[in-house]
Amino acid sequence: MKSFRIIWKFLSPYKKWFYRAVGLTAICTVTSLVPPYLLGLIVDEVIGKNQMDLFVPVMVIFIVTPLVGNFVGFINNYTVSLIGHKLVLDMRRQLYEHLQNLPMRFYDKSSTGALMERLMGDVAQVQQMVTGQTITMASDIVACVVAMGFMISLNWRMSLLLSLFVPLYVFNYRFFIVRIRKWGEIVRQKMEVISANMQERLTGALAVKAFNREKTEDRHFAHRAYDAKDSAVKTHINSIAFGTTSNLIYWIGQTGIYLIGCYLVIRNEMTLGAVIAFTSYCVYLLGPAVRFSQMTDQVERAMISVNRIGELLNEPIDPPDPKDAVYIDKFKGHVELKDLTFGYDDENMVLKGINLDVAAGKTVALVGHTGCGKTTIISLLLRFYRVKPGQILIDGVDINRLSHQCLRNNIAMVPQEPVLFEGTVRENIAYGMPGAGLEQIISAAKAAEIHQMILELPDGYDTFLGEEGMKLSVGQKQRIVIARAILADPSILIMDEATSSLDTESERLLQKALSIIMANRTCFVVAHRLSTIVGADIIVVLSQGKILEVGRHEELLAIENGHYRQLYLTQFTKVA
Repeated sequence: MKSFRIIWKFLSPYKKWFYRAVGLTAICTVTSLVPPYLLGLIVDEVIGKNQMDLFVPVMVIFIVTPLVGNFVGFINNYTVSLIGHKLVLDMRRQLYEHLQNLPMRFYDKSSTGALMERLMGDVAQVQQMVTGQTITMASDIVACVVAMGFMISLNWRMSLLLSLFVPLYVFNYRFFIVRIRKWGEIVRQKMEVISANMQERLTGALAVKAFNREKTEDRHFAHRAYDAKDSAVKTHINSIAFGTTSNLIYWIGQTGIYLIGCYLVIRNEMTLGAVIAFTSYCVYLLGPAVRFSQMTDQVERAMISVNRIGELLNEPIDPPDPKDAVYIDKFKGHVELKDLTFGYDDENMVLKGINLDVAAGKTVALVGHTGCGKTTIISLLLRFYRVKPGQILIDGVDINRLSHQCLRNNIAMVPQEPVLFEGTVRENIAYGMPGAGLEQIISAAKAAEIHQMILELPDGYDTFLGEEGMKLSVGQKQRIVIARAILADPSILIMDEATSSLDTESERLLQKALSIIMANRTCFVVAHRLSTIVGADIIVVLSQGKILEVGRHEELLAIENGHYRQLYLTQFTKVA
């Protein structure tokens, strides 16, 4: 029932169309049930009693009825198909919107491949069920009810006998469906793992080739594929067994009806035409049971997909802004971290009692070994995770009280790994400010030392980037990302190893441009190469989630046996 509630939630906007489809299905099915009755009438009345005056009207109805049924069926199929496509569109849009609003904690535990499988694969399964199995099942239900009515009118005793086969179908279904559902869920889980692993390996194709791991990766993929195949085979074996036993029940039932019908004709207790009509209706009563068994595997896979979609939609989103949320049009940039303690789980604390006061317009460099908490501070400043316990204050206001919009409008980040989207160079630079004019975009590109390179592209700022577009170097991508941040004109700028992908000359030019841009705003710089942050106003040295040292480059370098001094001398020695 849970699965049907989820589907109905998406179907409810189209319930008028849905009811129309049900009505058309009923008309189409009923018209298909008229010919067997007419066939019996022809055998008994027209041929048996030589009533030729009935021949023409009966034959006209016999011919016209299927034509009407096919026409109605065409309209019905079109209606159902339209509902299915609209349903899928709504599902994908709602899922995608929901994914955009999920907290970073969700993405920490989810792979891109697994999410893609739900967004595309699971929704496609639902579409197939709605546009395919739904109309067949609805038609079969109507056919069973109407056919039983005709059969009772022909011979109620034979109808009662035939109904005794229904419990056999029910038992057969209940016996196999548990096994089909169990192995179907296992297959979906394994396919999700394969999808996630494939996405990861294809993304890292360069590393695979560089280390000559093609054959190893092929073996790993084959192992997972064979494992999923074994589970899929078990699912299909149960489905085949279900179908086979359903066919056997159907064959026994129909054979029994033929024998009894012949016996009743011989005893003159039933006419030949009535037997022909009755046995024709057996197909409409027992046939759906066989088709149902054949569709069970597909329906169960669709139900599993529906449940997985429901699970994703039940994931709690980021809490909305409080009613008294504070909106600040432009930050001054004063940032305070007070007793900041944070862990990605309840047991392992990444930050432990961090206290830091950064005046507006100052540049803060966060340094330390990998895992010391630098990136976590940045993530909390961007409110990717909720700050608790402790506080982050911006211009004296708790970050949890600030509206999402004002926070995102005033803070820009240049990540270590540059992210570009499918579209033109102009669109990528203006990603944070879609309404920016070309002059503003060019100004930001010049500041990021990327303008000249853009002009050399085939279509300049209108050059298309992405899978089918221009391919840029990592350094070029990074400078476009930096131009994007510059164009946003943030009050607080975050640089997470922003120049690590650049060559020496590009880094020198960019650092010169950045020194001008960073002078008028609060900047947080995450750095591993200490040579890039010697001019920072404040250098914060972190280790195991705690602040060890705070000061300027010269001050920290002067501390004998200081942690920063050791880091700096180690890097200087390696460079030398």
